[in-house]
Amino acid sequence: MAELNEGGGVWRNLLYATAAQALSFAVSACSMLIVPRALGVEGYGYWQLFFLYSGYAGLALLGMNDGLVLRLAGKALIEVDRAAYKGELCVAMALQLVLLVPVAFLLIVLQGAGERMLVFICVFLYCLVANAYVFLSSLLQAVNLTYVQSRGYMLSRTLYLAFLAVLIACGAMGYLRLIVLFLVAQALALLYLCLCVREALRGVRPDVRAGVRDALADVRSGLKVMLAYQADQLTMGFTRMMVDARWGIAVFGMFSLASSLVSFFLTFVSQVSAVLLPAIKRIKGEGASQVMGMLEDVLSALLPMGYLLYFPVCSFVCWWLPQYAAGMGFLGLLLPICFFDSKMNILCVTYFKAFRREGILLAIDLVAMVLSMLSAGWAVFLMDDVTAAVLGMVCCIALRSVVSEIMLARMCGRRVGRRLAADIALACCFLVFTQVVFAPGAVLASVAAYYVTTRESLASCLSLLRRRGIP
Repeated sequence: MAELNEGGGVWRNLLYATAAQALSFAVSACSMLIVPRALGVEGYGYWQLFFLYSGYAGLALLGMNDGLVLRLAGKALIEVDRAAYKGELCVAMALQLVLLVPVAFLLIVLQGAGERMLVFICVFLYCLVANAYVFLSSLLQAVNLTYVQSRGYMLSRTLYLAFLAVLIACGAMGYLRLIVLFLVAQALALLYLCLCVREALRGVRPDVRAGVRDALADVRSGLKVMLAYQADQLTMGFTRMMVDARWGIAVFGMFSLASSLVSFFLTFVSQVSAVLLPAIKRIKGEGASQVMGMLEDVLSALLPMGYLLYFPVCSFVCWWLPQYAAGMGFLGLLLPICFFDSKMNILCVTYFKAFRREGILLAIDLVAMVLSMLSAGWAVFLMDDVTAAVLGMVCCIALRSVVSEIMLARMCGRRVGRRLAADIALACCFLVFTQVVFAPGAVLASVAAYYVTTRESLASCLSLLRRRGIP
């Protein structure tokens, strides 16, 4: 289509990504206010169970989409071999059926009849739609057209909110109806992307042979990125599975409310990372190190403010959703994830991909995943303590971010020891003053001390804002 051009560059992409995530923020806020209250603890637990397992849909692509982004990042759309891309798209969709059908059948047989079987059927359908959407989005991301991807995302979120409003207005709220309408919204967003790329791919027959060749190459390079991402997901996901298996759907529902508050913030972070990758990949030499320093300063200035939001958010949720009040202790435990995972995704993941160091990323994520699984198993089966399971997971996520930033700093010739020490100290203070002693004033003082310690970064961030731009 005529609109598929790079006019506006990274700023237009950032604008659309920001708008998409602002809309996502609004929709997620409405959803978290309405859905838990309307469905109840158990129904909300099944709703979150659907999202937990659908989060692993990308496994069926074997990293092909990530490899495609790595191979094409920095190119213009006109430079892409359209016949080979269409052939690879056919290969990717065939792969979904080969891998997903037997897995779905096995899960359904193991679960038997009942609520969980219906959830897993919906997960299977979501995987087919979501992976087709992801593969189209990967092309748009690689050729610096993420604003089109953002439009599709905005469409799906708007439709979901509209469907939610209809269910509430009709008094027909139920977790299964909500899941089905969510699937319809995703399918319509996929249709929108198909229409957007139709003109660019029209008139070209799929070259299946070239598609197979590119698919194999993309799997070889993208598998590491995919495994790293899924290991990242499993670092938290395995603990959630253990909570569901050991303490049941009700406790899982309360834990999921807290984790969903964290997750929708991290979704915005992942969008920013996707926009930055093509831009950073085009920067050569010391410019990449300079941009890294700017990003570090911005993150150090903004992320600590998230700790201060815990108290008003906790008070509001306890008032609006009193049946979930016990789950707000989980939010306090999980909040440091927002800080460390944001730095991991925006800084480390982006640069490791740009430098083609996917092996390092995979190794770090796999170690963090194994440690998280071991700590969760210990806490669940030996200690029978859900708090210990969650805290162990948070420590593993923080450790992954710290180790990644140290390795990245060595690659770029930067020193980050003082900043990382301040990050860890602030997280520890927050956990002590929310889990051991409830002291909002002490958390405020800790954040103030952090800014004093990293005052050079704060000054640099303010100077950067005055100049209004990242090169």
